[in-house]
Amino acid sequence: MMTTSVYLKRPVYHYNSYAKPAVFLFILKDLLGEQLFTKLLHAYVAIWKDKHPIPYDFFYTLNTVTGRNLNWLVQPWFFEYGYADLAIVNVSRESNMYQVIIKKEGHYPVPVYLKATYSDGSIIMVHKNVSVWERGADSFTLELPAIKLLTKLHLDHYLIPDADVSDNIWLLP
Repeated sequence: MMTTSVYLKRPVYHYNSYAKPAVFLFILKDLLGEQLFTKLLHAYVAIWKDKHPIPYDFFYTLNTVTGRNLNWLVQPWFFEYGYADLAIVNVSRESNMYQVIIKKEGHYPVPVYLKATYSDGSIIMVHKNVSVWERGADSFTLELPAIKLLTKLHLDHYLIPDADVSDNIWLLP
């Protein structure tokens, strides 16, 4: 007798209903800033108090309150199948700058958190919010000062999912 356990489907349901929306809200707050994000949440609660909103109501409120069309962010996260994955695909040095090409390998747009380590042990943290993907590009070039010899680059943030972390580290000779 073959039975399908409800528990086999639970991890996918659990991720999509709890962690995924939480990560989305983290990314949205990073994009909008504390003040506008708080304004959005207050407006949403005030409009939908004692009513029965559906996700579309939140997305409509999001665009209305911010005065921006954020469908480029909402669409992949909630209406398309995919995953988040960034990669460092190339690093070059041109005079006094390092050119770091970051590629969006996955389907979901996510912010970029890059840790750059120099030969003397100093570290520079670079953060670019999710708007770097707003125009639909699948890669962008990040510039870092070449004031010292760069030894390691690492894409990482404990709240940002990444499907393949093997391409998140670049070691320079």
